[in-house]
Amino acid sequence: IDQIFEDVANCDDLVPYYAAKFEETPEDIEFLVKASGLLKSTKCTESDLYFNMSVKLNSLEPTADRAYTLAKRVNNDEKLNEAVVYYEQAIELQEDDLQKAIYYLELGDVTRRLGDYPKARTYALKSIELDATSGYPYLLIGNIYAASSKSCSEEEFEQKAVYWAAVDKFAKAKSVDPELTSDADRFIEAYKPHFPDNETIFFYNLKQGATYTVGCWINERTTVR
Repeated sequence: IDQIFEDVANCDDLVPYYAAKFEETPEDIEFLVKASGLLKSTKCTESDLYFNMSVKLNSLEPTADRAYTLAKRVNNDEKLNEAVVYYEQAIELQEDDLQKAIYYLELGDVTRRLGDYPKARTYALKSIELDATSGYPYLLIGNIYAASSKSCSEEEFEQKAVYWAAVDKFAKAKSVDPELTSDADRFIEAYKPHFPDNETIFFYNLKQGATYTVGCWINERTTVR
């Protein structure tokens, strides 16, 4: 009877049907795997039932894929602190370096949105360590730097100098991955107008092309322009 019902059912049928069974046997792993799989195949993944089943299944039998699925869901719902927990679990359980690099990249973006810029950069750098062919972590670091400009100093010049370091990362992103050239150029053109002007550069006794170290937690050498 279950098989016949499941072959023809849609979300409106499956959700209340499985909700009742889930309430009866909330720790039946075989049922949870089967039911959540069918809910996924019938595109019922936006339901609270699918999420609650996934949470339960991950607590009973955690895997990297399950933790990552939950991380993506709560991330999309802007539940950023919850997303951090699931991303960290997914990273711990994942053995494939390329997949783990993706997890670190997304965790870095979540952490950026939480406002912890140094930690966000750390996650982006871990992503680079695991996958040196991806330019996305450099795009992320560039945006982390740009977002932290105002908080890095009370001096306007030092705030604007942060954008030199940000643009360096966008340039690096397209050199590592030419397919990101369009995205990188868009960010470069957006942030170049924030560079210090020539008069300000002269006032600080600097010259075009000179080396300058961006302070604050960034602490990176860049080029005056």
